[in-house]
Parts: sequence; structure tokens; C-alpha cells
Amino acid sequence: MQKQTLVELSKVQWLEIKRVPRTFFLIMIFPLLFLLMFWGIDMLTPAQADGLSFMEYLFPGLIVFALLSSGLLGTAIPLIEQRKSGVLRLLEISPLKKSTYVLSQISVRFLIGVFQMVLFLLLGLLLGIISISQFLPGIAISMLTLAMMVTLGFIFGSILQSAETAGALLGGLSAPVLMLSGVLMPLSIYSSQVMDTIALFFPFTYLGDVKRDLLIVNYSAEYPLWLSLTVIMITIVILFTIAIRVFSWSKTSA
Repeated sequence: MQKQTLVELSKVQWLEIKRVPRTFFLIMIFPLLFLLMFWGIDMLTPAQADGLSFMEYLFPGLIVFALLSSGLLGTAIPLIEQRKSGVLRLLEISPLKKSTYVLSQISVRFLIGVFQMVLFLLLGLLLGIISISQFLPGIAISMLTLAMMVTLGFIFGSILQSAETAGALLGGLSAPVLMLSGVLMPLSIYSSQVMDTIALFFPFTYLGDVKRDLLIVNYSAEYPLWLSLTVIMITIVILFTIAIRVFSWSKTSA
């Protein structure tokens, strides 16, 4: 019974994402436009970052950005809309288990994430940025990335009361956070020891480093692979614990 409910609820979650054009654009179209824009810049400006071409350095970061959009915005905004419309209140008084609802949210986001990953990696192959041997490692680390983003989405979807506020806040913060953690820009451009120290406390710093390590052949990782994966896994566990605690069917926490 719960299995069939999970399938049906997952379909509803997908329709909810498609129903809001802004959300669908942010998680499906905008990251691809970002990729094409920076590929054009790379063609015109062969800049170098840590011995890599501009696009080689940026490509793993753009995958993180795409998964951040689908996991964060694509989770928080529909969650807020469903709570605001009273859908979650109705689900609360139904036999539906909270775990089933959470799994339906996660399953849809993972399907979207897999589609995005495959599309991005295929484009990376076509553009000569990655090789076929990096395809499976890229998918594996991206699954961990998506798990972290979805749990973040649950947290913000639980504490924010307005979809407009969530869209503006999360959309406005995403790029700066990724830049400050070296995901979209190398930390060396800041020429500041303070920025390097601050970056050590961002899990995105290790995420960007391990993605480059697995996707780009000529990249030399800043941190050991075991350290980056440990930080990512611990972050996922912490965020998941927080997400379960702050999630509410009928009202936001703040």
C-alpha cells in the first residue's frame, strides 16, 4: 500500500514542479544556459585556473550549481507552496507516513538530478572536457551532491514561509556561496589567507574539489579524497537530522 502511495505521490511531486514555470526554469533550463554561456566565454577567453582551462575548472562547479538548483529550489519552493495551500495539512490527517512523503520528494529530485547529470556529462564528453572513464564516478559523486542539496531544500522549505522569499533568498545566495567556496572560481584569485581559511568551513569547498578530482584528469586535488568524502557524508547526516527535526506538515518553524 505504502509502495503504491509512494509512486503516486512521486508523480504528484513532479507535476507540482512542472506546474510552476519559474521553478521548472530554475532547475532545468537555467543551469544549461549557464553551461553554454561559460563555454562561449571559454572559446573567446582561454583563461587558466590552476593549470586547467577555464572550462575544465568550471565544468564540475556548474554540475554542482545545477544540482543545487534542483535540490534546493526544486525542494523548498514546492514544499512551501504545498504547505501554504493546505495540501500538507490534508496529508497529515491521512494514513500517509511522514517517511513516505519524504521519500517521494527525494525520489523525484533524484530522478531530475540523474537526468541533469547524464545531460551535463554527455555535453562534457561532446565538448572534450571529460572522458568516458569519468562518467560513472561523476554520477556517483553527483548523487551525494544531490542528497546534500535536497536535505538543504527541506530545511529551507520548512523554515521559510513564502515561495517568493525562498526563490529570491536561495537564488541570490547560491552563486556567492559557490564562489566563496571555490566551486565556481578558484580561491587563488582572492589572494587572501582569510578567504582560504573561511573556505575550509564550507562543505562545498570539499565538494568542488572532489568533483574536479574525479572528473578532470589533469587536476591535482587540494584535499585527500577520504577527507572530502568524509566531510560530505557528515554534512549529509547533519543536514538530514536537522531537516527531520524542522519539517512540519502544517506550519513553518519560523
